[in-house]
Amino acid sequence: MYFEFGVVGINDGTTVTIVPSQPVAFDGQNYTTGQAFSVGLDRFETLQVQTDEDLTGSKITASQPVAVLSGNMFAVCLPAGVPQVGSGDHLVEMIPPVDTWGKEFVTVPLTKRTAGDLFRVVAARDNTQVDITNENTKTLNAGEFWEIDVPSDEYRHVTSSEPVLLVQYSKSSDADNTLTDPFMMVIPPVAQFETEYTFSTVDLISDLSEPTHHINLVIRSANKAGLRLDGQPLPSDTIWHDVRESDYAAAQLDISAGTHTVGHLSPIVTIGLFSYGFVRPESYGYPGGLRLARIAALCSTTAPVPADRVDNDCDGRVDEELLNGIDDDGDGLIDEDLAIGNCADNRDQYRACLVQQCRNLVP
Repeated sequence: MYFEFGVVGINDGTTVTIVPSQPVAFDGQNYTTGQAFSVGLDRFETLQVQTDEDLTGSKITASQPVAVLSGNMFAVCLPAGVPQVGSGDHLVEMIPPVDTWGKEFVTVPLTKRTAGDLFRVVAARDNTQVDITNENTKTLNAGEFWEIDVPSDEYRHVTSSEPVLLVQYSKSSDADNTLTDPFMMVIPPVAQFETEYTFSTVDLISDLSEPTHHINLVIRSANKAGLRLDGQPLPSDTIWHDVRESDYAAAQLDISAGTHTVGHLSPIVTIGLFSYGFVRPESYGYPGGLRLARIAALCSTTAPVPADRVDNDCDGRVDEELLNGIDDDGDGLIDEDLAIGNCADNRDQYRACLVQQCRNLVP
């Protein structure tokens, strides 16, 4: 089992500074926990750091934008304190920049599994208070993480005082005798949910006779009726679960192999979507998409530009208003952070435009 992360350069002359959370060796040099070192990268150059100790909480900064991928060469994924033996797999996910982390999340169990899922909350700032349904409050400092084992019948609400990263792990087959390997999936904060998604299932080649594909959906309970899967209302037998201590609901759906779309009739209703699948003995999982708005960065109010994916009013949300003279998001401001541009050029015609294009408003 090797813990690892990689960094990809996008621009020439980029300086990457790494502060590892464990002792590491890199380019013939040994570095202790917390000892910073820097590496130069040009466009499309890469570096990799690997060790046999958990590198969660390592800090990576760069003089110019870079891509960061993190994971494990062969992870087993069982709860802490349990011997990490059994089925395993290579895990890797691209890690969103800290400026895009959030303060509110919803966790949804993975269908077919019965022994629960593992979640990790990672803090970027000191004195971050984290609250999770059915758990005692915990305070994390920068680089610290909290791992919890959530039963397969529980839907949790996660909030924090400072932006955090949340990751979900599908457990090894030994947890519940499900013949499938683990996977790792970044869970976007609700503030980074999108209004529509186009996504594809992944071909699972180990056993072509028995692949299954699934999605988890998260949405505010009041907005469920406007959801569309491949242009049609959700199946009538869809089971919704209210998420305690929140106004969100979540559902698990089985889907066919191939490309699908999920969206809402309203241009300001956002949805969380997670796509995953199982086959003997493989699996996959990934968020169907997410915004990467800089909701955790220092913010200054800006003039609203429709669909600019900028937090114009510095409330931690993006493009949440219609140009209709109404306070759609309930923050006391009107038309301050607009969702779409194709109807917003003419206020007098805006309502008619939405009725025609979005079909969700009554004249």
